[in-house]
Amino acid sequence: MKLNGRHLLALVALSILAALIALLLIRPQAAAPTADGDPTSIEPIHDVPGIPVVDPVPWAAVEWLSLEDPVSPDQPPIMRMDAMVDGGELVLGWGRASTPNRNQFNDMGAVFVSRDGRSWRTALIENGVDEVNTSELNGVAVGPRGYLAYGGVCCEPEARALWHSTDGLEWVRLEIDGDLDPTDVYFAAIVGVEGGWVAIGNTIVGQQGQMWTSEDGSNWKLIDGDQAGLASATLSDLAVRPDGLVAVGTVDGQDVGHPCAQKLEDLGDLVLAHPPPRELDDRVR
Repeated sequence: MKLNGRHLLALVALSILAALIALLLIRPQAAAPTADGDPTSIEPIHDVPGIPVVDPVPWAAVEWLSLEDPVSPDQPPIMRMDAMVDGGELVLGWGRASTPNRNQFNDMGAVFVSRDGRSWRTALIENGVDEVNTSELNGVAVGPRGYLAYGGVCCEPEARALWHSTDGLEWVRLEIDGDLDPTDVYFAAIVGVEGGWVAIGNTIVGQQGQMWTSEDGSNWKLIDGDQAGLASATLSDLAVRPDGLVAVGTVDGQDVGHPCAQKLEDLGDLVLAHPPPRELDDRVR
């Protein structure tokens, strides 16, 4: 059938009308203004118990301040800060600091401590590390008896290591004892609870997830994987909840790994609860 110009114009008009109707149907509803006329104050769609409500317009009210010299000149300068943890009234970051001529790498693992996020003190993680080696940090845990930095020492020999501090500034390397072999595993996460510490990691060979508990950060007890529901899992992180712990990772299937999460409410005599608040050190600004 041959279409004339009038038919073509009618088809084009119908196509445009259909497109406008489709846009109206799929267009998200505009935010209803609040009492003060601000349309950005949107009520959350889902109210999930235990999860704080965040700004529905991400970062709408955030201002960023560039810090020229966050560390005073008498402190080893920050090379990088990898992550941070909330220590109550303290913020503790970890990463690396410059240490010229200290070792073959000219840098060390370090913890950075601040009260306000603007001024920082550098605490080198060098206790128990000889002159040719360096420390490496994977994280810092906040617990009932202070802070526990976990990572390793490289490279002669290379092994996992733990350092303890009561104030975030002075760190002492701990002797790892009990069921934890520092040459056979690597740490994925450590958390502090009221009764001590809980650590997860994986074997270097086979990537088999393991979990340990400790009251002092030095002597560690292995938790049976079947008992904890973590058999055949590779573990990646651990979080403290008011009613227990949540461990996440992957479980190997026939062809691919599958995400997994396991809630832990009982690990023997260890009290699984948030650690109590800590007092601040006057040296932290």
